[in-house]
Amino acid sequence: MDADAVLRGGVLVDGTGGPPRPVDIAVAGGLVSVIAPPGSLTETPAVVELDATGRAIAPGFIDAHAHSDLAMFLPDRWRDVTLAPLRQGVTTEVCGNCGESPFPSTPLHRSAVDDYTLAGFQVGLGGFDSLDSYAEHLAGADLPTNQAPLLGHGMLRGAAMGFDDRAPTDDELALMLRLAEEAFDQGAFGLSTGLIYPPGVYAHADEIARIAGVAARFDAPYVSHMRDEADRVDASIREALQVGRLSGAGIQISHHKLAGRPNWGRSSQTLAMLDAARTGGQDVTVDVYPYTAGSTGLHSLLPPWVNAGGLAAMLERIAEPAVRARIDTDFVAGLPGWQNLAGPAGWENLVIAGSPSDTSLESRSVAEIAAGAGRSPVDVICDIVAADRGHTVVVLHMMSDDDVQAIRHWDGAMLGSDGVPLPGRPHPRLAGTFTKALRAPAGTDAWAGLADRVHRMTAMPAQRYRIPGGRGTVTVGSVADLVVFDPVSVADRATYSDPLLPPVGVDHVLVGGVHSVAKGQPTGRYAGRVLRAR
Repeated sequence: MDADAVLRGGVLVDGTGGPPRPVDIAVAGGLVSVIAPPGSLTETPAVVELDATGRAIAPGFIDAHAHSDLAMFLPDRWRDVTLAPLRQGVTTEVCGNCGESPFPSTPLHRSAVDDYTLAGFQVGLGGFDSLDSYAEHLAGADLPTNQAPLLGHGMLRGAAMGFDDRAPTDDELALMLRLAEEAFDQGAFGLSTGLIYPPGVYAHADEIARIAGVAARFDAPYVSHMRDEADRVDASIREALQVGRLSGAGIQISHHKLAGRPNWGRSSQTLAMLDAARTGGQDVTVDVYPYTAGSTGLHSLLPPWVNAGGLAAMLERIAEPAVRARIDTDFVAGLPGWQNLAGPAGWENLVIAGSPSDTSLESRSVAEIAAGAGRSPVDVICDIVAADRGHTVVVLHMMSDDDVQAIRHWDGAMLGSDGVPLPGRPHPRLAGTFTKALRAPAGTDAWAGLADRVHRMTAMPAQRYRIPGGRGTVTVGSVADLVVFDPVSVADRATYSDPLLPPVGVDHVLVGGVHSVAKGQPTGRYAGRVLRAR
């Protein structure tokens, strides 16, 4: 028997959470063809021969929360950004999170939606009419990883009614429901919301539940960046659970966190709420990244009314001194239902990560910039947003590591990077999440607990999103998405000051049987594709 690849002498951590075991593995036709005891394949010739002695062999990692939808359209000079997930062993990325997918699009509101796409991803394509058109555009493209797209509620709402701060008309809601039906029929993996971002921030739970009901009919989950991850996190969880009850959809809470020092320690409360929901029969899981800082677009920190009407309206609005004064008041006093992230983080912990108009601002806090310029923080952020036309990215240092660890180890928690492939100094989670999470706690055996850590980044997200091809586990007949790594040396190197440093300890990555990373280096041979849930 000939094989495309043979991996010899490794220890299989198969994704199920079961105990590791020594194996040889053969790959043929893009699938795992043989899993045998060590030494069984010594006579099997292969195009690629990999010595995995002393190494772990695991399913390719599945990033449960990614924003890689348009990464393949970035300029070649940003190739390090687009390859960062693959170099960690990620072979599939669940994209379209936080309400932002590249589809659907309608001619009426395409320009306004494209402005926001360009601001968030540095790429604006005019939008794709459907998941089919997105997938067809990428067919045969040079994709490092597989893409498992969610339907973004923000894009759905934008396609139907733009960025208006109001409830949809009956006709607009009917259009959203029709477009949702089409997306799930074409294979979307879930419905995502971004309830701090326009236009999702303007939607109420009943609207979301109606659309999530379409997802439920296709056995697809409701995936929510909740309305508040700070002072009103409990109310936001109740809203997510309500949407699940009304729609019948399973619930995935995105990047669960407790933002702001006054909320540190509240993970015991939120996890108890989720445990109670699970005990009561609801299907609830979360994703989490192993960092105490978040990241987002600077303009999304502004009060919701500032962003009403779209990016052009927002940029015109923030030029007015009276508007800036009102923004300042809202930051101090708050608004009902609005998550004020600047408050939990503090201006001193809100750091510019990417500013196309002035790279000298990168790695500096808003407080530092304001003090140096003799201006208020609100004037500073409005000036930067205007200069960058909404393209500014920030990192917010606002969580407690105790909460992060408690959430990571909760029974229903899987790993998601929330990484956004952007220039500048993006959050290191893009290049470090999976190797950071793979590494054993200091002072412990590198193999201890490894099966559970791998399970949370393989079979668990594969089951949640029904990723096809047997991905997430290593069995005979499953797609040969595989990663070979050294549990002893594996580590992230990405930092906030140097966020794209590649990891160490990841030796080989195969995507669909194609050897895409060899001895830690990308090979230039990529076999990722757009997956479908059906």
